[in-house]
Amino acid sequence: MAFQQVPFSQLRPDFVRSLREDWMLVTAGTPERLGTMTISWGFCGFVWDMDAVLVLIRASRNTLPYLLENPRFTLASFPAEYRDKLYYCGRHSGRDVDKAAVCGFTAVEEADLPGAPYFSQAEKVYICRKLYVGDIHEAGFADALPSPVFHQWYELGEHAGDMHRLFVAQVERALVKS
Repeated sequence: MAFQQVPFSQLRPDFVRSLREDWMLVTAGTPERLGTMTISWGFCGFVWDMDAVLVLIRASRNTLPYLLENPRFTLASFPAEYRDKLYYCGRHSGRDVDKAAVCGFTAVEEADLPGAPYFSQAEKVYICRKLYVGDIHEAGFADALPSPVFHQWYELGEHAGDMHRLFVAQVERALVKS
């Protein structure tokens, strides 16, 4: 089955539910050399007169350099039968294993939007162009310092000190499997 382009506004109502409940893969690089990982946090909306998304990637993630090196990235949702593969992509590092190969994913990209690979097995794809990149800092939290949110997500457990980087990106193209 092929993908067809649709207005992002048609998919916006389903975006957050899909991200939170079904998860998505964020992918950057080229079809031959890419970084991909599972995400379940983010936002979508309208900012700077553009359809936009916001995603957060921890500094330790192998996918981060791919996002930083390329002007674009993709977000992709998958049918329910791929849930185990998204789980795998969230629990394993691309430093150690070729996640796309293990999961049997086939990387493709739009000829006119290079540097934004996605997988042909996806059911919805959002091709995004980076607009803003910034780091989370404790001083940026609006609640009283020390911030309980900062403490919970950045000072405790396995992710202590592993800060998120924020990416705000324009949704250049939304694709749905036809």
